[in-house]
Amino acid sequence: MSGFAVALTAAEAHPGPAAEFLAARPGFSLRSAREQLRSSPGFLGLALTLEAAAALRADAEAAGLPCAIFPEEELRRLPAPIKPGAILAGPSGFEFFSGAEPVLAEYAQVTAFAAYGWDAPPPASGHAALRPGLFRRLLEAAGANRLPPPARGPLETYLRADLVTAAGLRLLLEPESLDFSGLAGRGPSAAGNFQALLRELSGRTPGARRNLFLGAFLEGRDLAPLKLSGPDAADLDLARLLLTAPRAG
Repeated sequence: MSGFAVALTAAEAHPGPAAEFLAARPGFSLRSAREQLRSSPGFLGLALTLEAAAALRADAEAAGLPCAIFPEEELRRLPAPIKPGAILAGPSGFEFFSGAEPVLAEYAQVTAFAAYGWDAPPPASGHAALRPGLFRRLLEAAGANRLPPPARGPLETYLRADLVTAAGLRLLLEPESLDFSGLAGRGPSAAGNFQALLRELSGRTPGARRNLFLGAFLEGRDLAPLKLSGPDAADLDLARLLLTAPRAG
């Protein structure tokens, strides 16, 4: 049987107050609380019994952190992503290309708009991907059983955005896989072009529910406190954004 999750209901919830709340609870330090919120952003607890979730929610709301409780299986019900190769903004909607034919989506139908970032090593390719692991296995096979852990190389920042429509369409945008040739005023930087594209889409979708990283990215604010542990954490935050959206009626 799946457990229950306690999620912050504020779409643009900052991780700072949540980290301070968790740090005051048994078994947490401020560092471990921040790490938990990087890997499960917006979630104060996962895999809880219903009784534990209710108690955690009550404590969080008493501390000024409005929350909701969800069965964990609901977190895995994200719409399947479509990764378009290009997006062209028009007056009432945008065209995206995922195959031979363009698809039109209306701005008014976009219900959620989120952006995410995380740091990770650049992908290795060719011999560079094989050499470190191969040499390590050869040395260990020769009896070198106490090798130090592999040195951590330089990290790159990866960016992503998700747009979800009322019909359940989900576009997953990545700057490295988008063609920006149709973007007015495009420049040499993929990240800069990505920011310009998201700013244009953001200005045309005022009714969409957004996360904090999107606003910080568009405004050029410090992103370091808002970066996540990776794409799985981004999926979790998007699920939270969709599940905690106000229900009509």
